[in-house]
Amino acid sequence: MIIQKEIVPTWALRSIRSQLLINFSYNTYDSIDDFIKIHSHDEIIKTLFNRECSYKVLIAKFNEACSSMKDNDCFVVSYKVNNNFNIKISEQIQIFYYDDRVDLESIKIFPWDYPQNITCFGERFSFSDEEIISDFFKLNILSYYIKYCLGCPDCAYNKPNIKKTNNSFVINDSLKITLDSHIVFTYDNIDIYIADTWWFSNDEIINDLLSLPPAEFGLKYKSFWC
Repeated sequence: MIIQKEIVPTWALRSIRSQLLINFSYNTYDSIDDFIKIHSHDEIIKTLFNRECSYKVLIAKFNEACSSMKDNDCFVVSYKVNNNFNIKISEQIQIFYYDDRVDLESIKIFPWDYPQNITCFGERFSFSDEEIISDFFKLNILSYYIKYCLGCPDCAYNKPNIKKTNNSFVINDSLKITLDSHIVFTYDNIDIYIADTWWFSNDEIINDLLSLPPAEFGLKYKSFWC
């Protein structure tokens, strides 16, 4: 697998296409260039993000990060692992989720892509970047959570002991998985939202937690991990 490093913004923006339609009716313009001639980058940023920020400053910060390949307060260096996910690895593991990055190429306004969601999903501990990225594609999401969120790598590779009680499942007598409208992990009385259950049955969800790696699980359940 060839992984490239990519500079990504520290802001997320969901439903970019819908927001451009609602706020600017961008589809009434012949091209995105014509659209930008009427609506400045500063106006677009203020409308979409509800924050005052100079586009010139952002461009300078972006170029600075690209040149130095170091983080700043507006952009960070990440691994682009596929069209749907970037991974930022420091002390924590941050997942940048892109729902429609390829489709949005035709309306690209900035020289960077805004993710639909940015969230932390674990800690580095002593693992290498290569192992963390490899596990994102190979280790099932439950094992990934056990290894990188709970810090129990030995447990991650063992077959889990699962006990079922109503709409919840208990893993190894310590991790509770509740399946209601949401998939929620509970450990040490702390709830972690994983994804919506959508229309999937409890059996299918449990099977997916035990078989699908985060990269595949995230696409199927449109996960916005917290």
